[in-house]
Amino acid sequence: MAEELKALMDEALGVDGAIVGTGLPTKMVEKMAEIDPDTFLEFMPTMLEKIGPIMEKIEGEVAGVEVNDLLEFVEKMDMGELMGKMQEADPAKIEELMPGVMPKMAEYMPKIMPAMMALMDKVTASDEELAEELEGAEDMAINIQMGDAMAMTMQIKDGKMAMGTTPVDNADMSIEIPMDIMVGMITGTADPMSAFMGGDVKMDGDMSKGMALMPLMTVFSEKFGMELM
Repeated sequence: MAEELKALMDEALGVDGAIVGTGLPTKMVEKMAEIDPDTFLEFMPTMLEKIGPIMEKIEGEVAGVEVNDLLEFVEKMDMGELMGKMQEADPAKIEELMPGVMPKMAEYMPKIMPAMMALMDKVTASDEELAEELEGAEDMAINIQMGDAMAMTMQIKDGKMAMGTTPVDNADMSIEIPMDIMVGMITGTADPMSAFMGGDVKMDGDMSKGMALMPLMTVFSEKFGMELM
């Protein structure tokens, strides 16, 4: 299965023109879902290396895609299932392979995240339930730094949410998640709430803004299949 996924990624990298519309992104996601957890973990460095430039190209294509098509893709992507593969892997395999995975995450996640943010922005803007939650949310800006692998910024203003990968000045709240804790959350070896309560995850700024955001983040995580807390 991993070789079939690699072949699909190589095909996507060789596309002369738009990747979106070829069916390759959906096929890649479907193939990822078929790979067993240990193999998925072994293949992750190669997957990150190839999907980085693929997502860089896709970032500029998201704006022209119909929202319904994006919603269908998000459903198939099922981030919860893909992250669950990491948690189902053999703990010994995780310990063995993570030192090789972590540098690849640091190198390629900054290339992957902008496309993911563009996709989430467009889907969020069209979702009635999220729009209703946003209407009641305070204006705020939150910076999140996840080890050396990625940075994410979320801003809410006038009932609209925007996400990006460049920290904003004068953010209401900043969250810093060390790389080992981030990997632990992904692999299921670290409990997010314990990491927050124990001080492993550093938070600065207006904590009340973060608490007020929880209902929105619950809806958001359900839409995108991600367990945020």
